Parts: sequence; structure tokens; C-alpha cells
Amino acid sequence: MVKKFVGIPSSPIGSERFVRRGNLRLTALLAVLGVLVSMVVMAPTAGAAVADAPTEVTAVGFDRSAAVWFTASSFDGGAPITGYTVTATDSTTSANGGQTCTTTDPSAGCTVAGLTNGDSYTFTVTATNADGASAASTASTAVVPAVVTVRSTAAGSMANHSCAVLSNDTAQCWGYNSSGQLGDNTTTARRTPVAVIAAAPTLPTVASGGGGAARVSWTGSLSALTYTVTATDTTTPVNGGQTCVSSTVSCTINGLTIGDSYTFAVTAYSGFLTSAASESSSPYSVPAVTPSAPVSLVGTPGDGSASIEFTAGADGGSAITNYKYQLDGGSWVALDPTDATTPVSITGLTNGTPYSVKLLAVNSVGDGTASSAVLVTPRTVPGAPNVSSVTPGNSTVSVAFTSGATGGSLITDYEYQLNGSGSWFSLGTTSSPASIVVTNGVAYTVKLRAVNVAGSGPASDASGSFTPRTTPSAPTGLSATPGTSFASVTPGNASASIAFAPGADGGAAITKYQYRVGSGSWTDAVGTSSPITVSGLTNYANNSIRLRAVNSAGAGAASSPVSVTPRQAGPAVTSATPSGRTGIVVTFNLNPLPGTTVAYQSVVAYARGTNTVRGTCRTYAKQTTCYIGGLTRATNYDLRVTAHLPVPGKSWQNATAAGSILQVRTNN
Repeated sequence: MVKKFVGIPSSPIGSERFVRRGNLRLTALLAVLGVLVSMVVMAPTAGAAVADAPTEVTAVGFDRSAAVWFTASSFDGGAPITGYTVTATDSTTSANGGQTCTTTDPSAGCTVAGLTNGDSYTFTVTATNADGASAASTASTAVVPAVVTVRSTAAGSMANHSCAVLSNDTAQCWGYNSSGQLGDNTTTARRTPVAVIAAAPTLPTVASGGGGAARVSWTGSLSALTYTVTATDTTTPVNGGQTCVSSTVSCTINGLTIGDSYTFAVTAYSGFLTSAASESSSPYSVPAVTPSAPVSLVGTPGDGSASIEFTAGADGGSAITNYKYQLDGGSWVALDPTDATTPVSITGLTNGTPYSVKLLAVNSVGDGTASSAVLVTPRTVPGAPNVSSVTPGNSTVSVAFTSGATGGSLITDYEYQLNGSGSWFSLGTTSSPASIVVTNGVAYTVKLRAVNVAGSGPASDASGSFTPRTTPSAPTGLSATPGTSFASVTPGNASASIAFAPGADGGAAITKYQYRVGSGSWTDAVGTSSPITVSGLTNYANNSIRLRAVNSAGAGAASSPVSVTPRQAGPAVTSATPSGRTGIVVTFNLNPLPGTTVAYQSVVAYARGTNTVRGTCRTYAKQTTCYIGGLTRATNYDLRVTAHLPVPGKSWQNATAAGSILQVRTNN
């Protein structure tokens, strides 16, 4: 069953009986609260005018009535205000409006009775002084009177007071009130229910709350649970509207514009109602303070310096004129020349030394708050390296070097440039020696430079000239012509003429050729072009010969082998005399090698300029004359002599090479 809030408990102890009678109407209680306050007639004041209209009218609907509160006039017109009149306007049926109530206490308000339940009402208030009534206030928010029922009740400590929450979201209390526990902003005990109200706080006072802030204090009301302070910027209104909320009688309101003038007003909240605002405080000009700390520091190292980029903090209401820096917790040093913008430069530092850097801003008030530290290590590009040697190889050069100064930062690479111009290329290492790919047979010089995080340093002096090369390729196309040895040559020390096509020189000139007979040692040959003469061969034996070329890089690959069988030289024809018309008498010298014997000699007549045999003769042992007959008269012939030498223990002879040619013509 819904309990209606009516009736007057006889005492706080009667609260239980009051709850049981909750279905009684509230009308009688509200009628008690609606006692009119007599107006005190004041003598007119010279030069008085009507007061300003009251403000912030608030209404709560009850059964055929409404309780109305408001904020007093801010100006009394020069004469004391003797009372306030509340007037109802029925927005549903205008003829049902016009009801009034009067009061001298805006925070206590008054109750307008005689309203029609279910109609919508608004309320205006006028203030009266000796000069008459003020203009009406702005109308309240509309309320609809209705039967109000008790939603819940509760007894206070030791049952000395009781309260009821009504269906219109208001509360009324009764009983002892020595500590203001009834919430009517008094300490008067009440035998009948009174509305829990929110009385406006007193005029607030203001003190500095730091940069862009103010500390506001006031005297509170007994019924208030919390307070809200609202700032009004009278210099630039759009900069106002800041608030703070407190359960005590002071709070700090932040976000104010430094240099602007503000006033502050306070409202109280009782848990059900918000009071009218207090009077506005005296104007408060927000003073300048020292700047806030710079933030987001980023250090960029330089050569013996550091550039510090940052986001400036608030200037505290006074322009920042300079910054100071601190290194590793030492003394603060002002920038000279002054610099009030980001980034700032700090000089006189040592490359390679890490520094912990803090900044603070300076304005007309003084030094601001220090920033967090940022670490930075100054550095510059490395010094020039020194190329100590270059060693050319096969399409490469090995460069030995010593490094220069690091510039305060680790050297991460070296770069090289060839022949003093063109692009620089990464060496890909920081260790000496380093290898560079180049082209065989091309002359070069090389420069180096070191690289660190600051960039590429200066170049070294150029190296001496070098030409990459490798050993020559093997000769190809070998052909051998046997040589001969005779009286002046040691037996068995024959020779051959080797023709060949040279291979690639490997990028360096071929300085000589070497040959090897069989598996013997390599021996320098005479000559650096084809053909070359190979000596030290064995006559009448198959000699396998290989060649290789030599340049400044060393000996090249060996050729494929070529085989040759050298022979001794044959006897030389000393004279040829035509005999008759078809014969020739041939004389030759016989000078066999020491230690050899001649089995016989054969003389051959060839058709001039050919190898066509036309006639022969043979002599034995040491004979040196021979007759060739059967030739054609008046014909030219070439004559050669070959000696045949016995081979000990063998059934054959070794023939010498044919001797030198002698030309002769037979008689007509």
C-alpha cells in the first residue's frame, strides 16, 4: 500500500506512528510550512530604486502546492529588501494560476498553495524595497503538483529525528536538530516535517592556487553534502566556466587563464536539491608563475655539441625569455646568447663523452621546473685513415691501413674510391687489411675514408699505383722442330725449336718462358716469344716437353705436352763436280761427334727445290767422296749427306740429320 505523507507527528519519538499513518495526506503539513512572513515596512531611502530581480528560481511540486526557493537579488536598489513574492503561472489552464506566497528568506523559500493537481506551473519572484517591487525573475522550470506519497522512511541516531523520502524525490525531516541534522539549515527542533533544503554558501574568498589556479574558500551550510565552485572570466568570458567539486569548504579550481580576472560562486548540494549560488567573490587576477618543465626532450649529438629539441611547457603567464641547461647534475647554465625556442644548442662538449642533459625555462618570474633528463653523446665524423700498403692480386687488391680518430663514435665501416674520382663504395669491414675487387691489367690508386653514425670522414691520401694481375694462362698449339748437335755440342745435349700461341698474360707482361722435359725441373727458356729454343734434350729419344709463361705474379699453368726426337747434324757437302754429262762427284767433311763412329754415309741428289730423289751414292767408314750417276744433263740438283751411326748392341743405325744443301748443275 502506498503511504501518503500527511499528519504532524507529536514528537520525534512519534516517528513510528507517523510511518504507520503514511496514507494520510501531506496537505496539512504543507499548510503548516506555508505560514506567511509579515513584511517589515522600511522607511524610504533617499535616492533608492527598485531592487534587481531574484535569480535561479527552483520549485518542487506537492499535493496542490509547490515549494519554491531562489537566489536573493544581487542589488537591493539602495534600500533594504523587505520581502519576496512568489507568483504561480498555470501553463495548462491560465485561470487556475495567480497564487502567491511571500518570504524574507530566499534559501528557506515559501510554499505556494491552492494549485490544481495535474496542471503545469512555473513560478517567478519579485523583491520589494521601499521603492516598490522589482522586475520578475526568470521563470522556474515547470512542475506538476500531485499527491505526494512517502517512498521510504528512516530514523536517525537514537531515534531523535526521522526523515521521509517522498515520491517527488524530495525529503522532509522532523525531531531534534541540535547539529542541523534535519537539513533545513537551522538547529531548531521541529515537531512537524520540514523540507530538506540546500542553503546557498556564504560569499567565497579567493587565494592563489599556483599557476593558472585559485584556492576558493567559503562558509558552508549544515545541510550540504558537496559544493561546486564555478569560475566566471570577466576579462574574456569564453575563458570561464571552470569548476571544482568538494565535500569540504574549500577547493582549488584549475585551468584559469593567467592575467585574466575571475569571480567565483559556490552552490551546495544536499543530496536532493542544489542550492542557489552564493554571491560572487571579489575579482581575482590570476598571477604569472614560473614556467612549467619542458617535455619530450630529444638530443641530437653534434661535433663537440648537442642540439636539444623539446616541447615547451606552459609559460606561467609570462613569456619565456631563455632556457638553462644542466649537465650530469651540475650547475645550471643560461644559454648565451639567449634562446627561447626549440631546439637549443649546447656547445663546449667533449666528443665521445655521454652527457645527461636537463632544461628549464626562464620567464620574468624566475626559473621554471626542470625537465626530465635526456642522454646525448657528442661526436663528429672520423679522421682520415692512412693507407700503409697495397698488394695486388688476381682481380683484387689487398689494402692495409691504420685508422684515424673515431670522432667520438664507433667506426662502423670504411669506404673506398679508385683513381681519385667517382663514387665511394663500402669496404664492408673495419679490419685491416681489406680486399677490393678490381680488373686485372688496369693501373689503380685507392683512397679510404671511415664512417660512423655522424657520417663519412675525410679521405686518406691516395695509395701508390698498383696493377692487379694473375699468372699467365698456359701456352697452346705447341709444335716442335728437332734441333741438332754436332762437333761443338756435348753428346746427348740436343735441342728443339718450340712454336706456340701465347695465353693471356694475366694482367702483367710475360717476362720469360720455362720448359720442362718429362718430369724434370722447370728451366728458363731463351726468348719471350714464339718460337723458343729448348736445349738439353736427348738425341734419338722421344722427349716430352711442356711450356709455361712467367710474369710478375709468378709462373702460369703448364701447356699440354709436345713430343720431339732430336738428331745429330749430318756431314756438310764441301764440293760437287759434274762428271761427264750425267754424273757428279761429291766431296764432304766427316767430323763425327767424339766417342762415335760412322757406319756409312749416303749422298742424295734432289730435284732442285724439292724432296724428289734423283740419285744417290754411299760411302763406308771414313770415305769422304762419292759419285752419283744416272742424272739428267744440264739439270740443277740439291745435294745432302746423311751419316749413319751404329747403336751399340742394336742391329740398326741412327741416321743423322741431313747436312747442309749444296746446289750443283750437271754438264750439257
